[in-house]
Amino acid sequence: MSEKKAPKDPEINGISRNKINGSEGALDFSSDSYKAMLRDSLLSMGSTARFEKAVKKAEAGKAVTIAFIGGSITQGAGAEPQVSECYAYKTFRGFTELFSKNGNVRLCKAGIGGTPSEFGVFRAGRDVLRCGDPDVVIIEFAVNDDIDETDGVAYESLVRRFLNLPSKPAVILLFALFMDDFNLQEKYGAVGQHYGLPMVSVKNAVSRQFNDASPFITRDRFFFDFYHPSNDGHTIMADCLINFFKTFKDGSFDDAGGDCDAEGAPLWGASYENGFLIDKKDNPCGACICPGSFTGTDNDVQLAQFDQNDAVFPVMPYNMMYDGTGYTEDLTMELYCKNLVVMFKDTPDESFTQAEVYVDNKFIRTLDPHENDWVHCNTKLLINESKSRLHHVRITIPEGYRDKKFTIQGFGATD
Repeated sequence: MSEKKAPKDPEINGISRNKINGSEGALDFSSDSYKAMLRDSLLSMGSTARFEKAVKKAEAGKAVTIAFIGGSITQGAGAEPQVSECYAYKTFRGFTELFSKNGNVRLCKAGIGGTPSEFGVFRAGRDVLRCGDPDVVIIEFAVNDDIDETDGVAYESLVRRFLNLPSKPAVILLFALFMDDFNLQEKYGAVGQHYGLPMVSVKNAVSRQFNDASPFITRDRFFFDFYHPSNDGHTIMADCLINFFKTFKDGSFDDAGGDCDAEGAPLWGASYENGFLIDKKDNPCGACICPGSFTGTDNDVQLAQFDQNDAVFPVMPYNMMYDGTGYTEDLTMELYCKNLVVMFKDTPDESFTQAEVYVDNKFIRTLDPHENDWVHCNTKLLINESKSRLHHVRITIPEGYRDKKFTIQGFGATD
């Protein structure tokens, strides 16, 4: 397996930031050039039947949940303050102003920095469905999935997981971008077309105009750092989504018609659709776990803000840590599965060392806690098979390195 690097998080990693976050004078968000940018962002209205259902609920005063899942951009990185200036909150406010009555719309924001859909598909139940089945889901993994090892299958599985919820939510694909214009829009746009989904491209809105003689917004102003939008950038991202909402409300579009085909054959695969997390607290498949020397709990883990909370919460608090003293046994686990990923702590702390993974007595890979050198949850694929069967997993710290630490944050599995 090839090792891929997770994107750095400049906020946490201390990389220099752009000096401006809306400090160079006001942008004219009512201008014709801005409205043209927003029109360019609308890749596809897709089938709007599900979105129409959510709007009718909101307009009738019934409880509606709009959910966001993605990486650090969805978490709010680059926005100051994150809670009120991030695109997710501003989009939620836009939806509320257009369609709600009496504050009946709830925001469920579940972005975690430096993580791909390979992690998102397993945490969807914990981080999104804790709010109940959503009515609208916006998925933003078009930049983080450069590190995805499933070649898009986890992303498509995540899309299908939401589409097949009992609430039949509207699923909208959002394509953000990095400062070098990178994203996976061309690849993931095929998923949107396959399922007839609305798709919104921030890249289409801003990238071309960056090179104009007089751009609406410069590249340096749109971005807070290489990876994240500034306050102005977050506002534009939200306005791209709100443009979809307004286009729907105005009725000035061609509807693809019908419902999204979530039960037909997948484009690439859907083997992760029903994935779940395993850790000290949750073990829904009844895996037999012997922690060995990994009995501690690491409290210095990645933190994230969720929903409209100012407070931060640990991403994977129920972890399994070896503290660097008294190593006697490896961690072993037996479970029936067809897919398995491990989540482990990445950190700049030199007191942490590598661990090795064996599956069915075969060496699979080395887990390097210094791959990126900032505190976050790294995810690596261990098992990828077409049928579920019994597997034996062993994680060990090599001899000669057992005076150092390692934290297994959990596992993601499918049965």
